[in-house]
Amino acid sequence: MYIVCPTCKAKYLVSDDILPSPLPQVRCCLCQNVWQLTEEDSADSGDDLAFLDIPLDTSEPAPSYKPLVLAIFVLCILAGLWFGRFFLTEKFPFMESAYKTFGIDSVLTGQGLDFANIRHETVYEDDMEYLEIKGQVVNTTPRLLPLPKITANLFTRQGLKVGEKTISLPKDFIAGYENEPFKIMILAPSSTAEIIRIIFTK
Repeated sequence: MYIVCPTCKAKYLVSDDILPSPLPQVRCCLCQNVWQLTEEDSADSGDDLAFLDIPLDTSEPAPSYKPLVLAIFVLCILAGLWFGRFFLTEKFPFMESAYKTFGIDSVLTGQGLDFANIRHETVYEDDMEYLEIKGQVVNTTPRLLPLPKITANLFTRQGLKVGEKTISLPKDFIAGYENEPFKIMILAPSSTAEIIRIIFTK
């Protein structure tokens, strides 16, 4: 039986004994075209086309892994955008608006801000003992940034929290490379407090 590829017109001589019934899907060995073999694909041996005396590839087409590779690639990109969102918005501030479009929080509380000149002392007002903590909030970027709340936590040497005080600064924003002073007063601090930790909070 002579079979002609409908794409490249290559002619094959195939023994009828190796073709199952019904006729299978086949692949051209020259152009790799795959098609469902029908009786119409047979040709007379006496026409002018040269023929290749090799059997047609009747095996199943190799599975394509392109969709899987593409899916893995897309998932890696999305994972990078998700887990790296804080780093990306810090390095590329314009990306913050893109995250906001999808309702994704991409800015860490206090991102771009730092503390400086922290000091503390015990003071007395109206016969009450206070732990006074003073310092500055510094904007380390050239951008206008929101000022979050500041929380001072007191811990024992063993890491047990024994005090906490949160304050809001008088300003809502801080200009680029500017600093804003703050003061936290903690009434009657625990005598076991040995560690002071100051953080930005919402």
